Amino acid sequence: MLAAAWWTPADAAQAIRAPVVWALAALALLSSLSSVWTIGPPSQAVRDGGAVLALAGVVVAAATLRPPWVHAGLLLAAGLGVAIVGLVAAIVMSEPLALNICGTWRPAGPFEYPPAVGLVCAGALPVAVALGAVGHARMGLAGTALTRLYALGPVGRASAAAVSGVPPRLLAFGTRGRAGVAVAGALCAWLLAVSVALTANRTAVALAGGSLVAAVWLAPRRLELGPLALAVIASAAASALVVGTHLGDAGAGRLLAASAFAALPCVVAAARPLAAARRGGWIAVVAVAAVAATGASVAADRGSGCQGDASHGRVGIWRAAVATASHRPLQGYGSGTFLQASRKEQLERRPRPTRFAHNLPLEAWVELGVLGLAFVLAWYAAVGELLVRAVRRNGSAYLLVPMVAAFPLANLLDWPWHLLGAGVVWAVAAGGLVAASASSGRR
Repeated sequence: MLAAAWWTPADAAQAIRAPVVWALAALALLSSLSSVWTIGPPSQAVRDGGAVLALAGVVVAAATLRPPWVHAGLLLAAGLGVAIVGLVAAIVMSEPLALNICGTWRPAGPFEYPPAVGLVCAGALPVAVALGAVGHARMGLAGTALTRLYALGPVGRASAAAVSGVPPRLLAFGTRGRAGVAVAGALCAWLLAVSVALTANRTAVALAGGSLVAAVWLAPRRLELGPLALAVIASAAASALVVGTHLGDAGAGRLLAASAFAALPCVVAAARPLAAARRGGWIAVVAVAAVAATGASVAADRGSGCQGDASHGRVGIWRAAVATASHRPLQGYGSGTFLQASRKEQLERRPRPTRFAHNLPLEAWVELGVLGLAFVLAWYAAVGELLVRAVRRNGSAYLLVPMVAAFPLANLLDWPWHLLGAGVVWAVAAGGLVAASASSGRR
């Protein structure tokens, strides 16, 4: 953050004033101050405060980067990295990068937690689908004329570059490289979607489907993401069905058969459609496919026989959290003490206590009291305000909005807040939206 402030002080100063940064900074300060009254180690509270402050710093630093495609590229790289690590580890049955849960090997990645892999991959899906749709981008009359001029030879290249001011390499991409990039993007999208499906996490599947629907809805008119998004959902579902619960002991034949479905999104990305449906129609179709995929994951989860009740025990955790917070509602028990503070209440409602509340506002109330709950709710409100402002002001918001929205939503049912790597990925995307909103506001 200090380097960003030194390099672009005006952009950094503007980013620091963003409500989402202030909410994180306030939460960081309160977490550190709770070391005074915590029932746990004071160093834990100080460390938690530093981690939350680091997220605020990453948001500020990321807000000084231009253009938004830089942030999108970082999202895609993170998603592909965790997906590849998790899938390879699951295939070779290597813990802790993959976990054997109820007899099924699931990709856990460097987070060592499958739902976090699903979350990061879901946030990166719109970027991959956007790359896959570049072959279908409508360039308009000016863009078509420039690319045709470029194709005439050296003189045409020089003339096109001089007229448009676009670097020759970028024009070369517009004339020759679009199909190759589109196929590569489609492959990446399929890989990310398969990784989400194989985590067998209902929340991750729902977030991935929601990310695709949001991308189709918010994408610029020149990009039609609907056909490719639908192909990605269908191919990933088919690949997951072929693999089933045998990823850890699947033979080469089963893996090759599952991989063959990647051809579907590649064909869609490489072929230019003859006719395009209205945007609303594609949104509806992709939404139906996403709901169907989520419903299938819920049905498969019920058949696993190891999840307990439908909430996986979350209702008991939440009731224990409310009961614990009611004993010390004002100041809480100190940052990082949820398990220690709620152990007795949890054991009355479930056989084994858990370290986290699987709900960030409730956990903040237990650990940081009413003020901590208020700061977390302020963070949620600030994220919502950032999303609305970015969607209204910037056409590239569809690349980053899904990840920025998915992270706080996931923390209502899980605990990626405590996985700093996942938080950093979110902070990069949030910084991109802060930058995009600020630049649009200046224009």
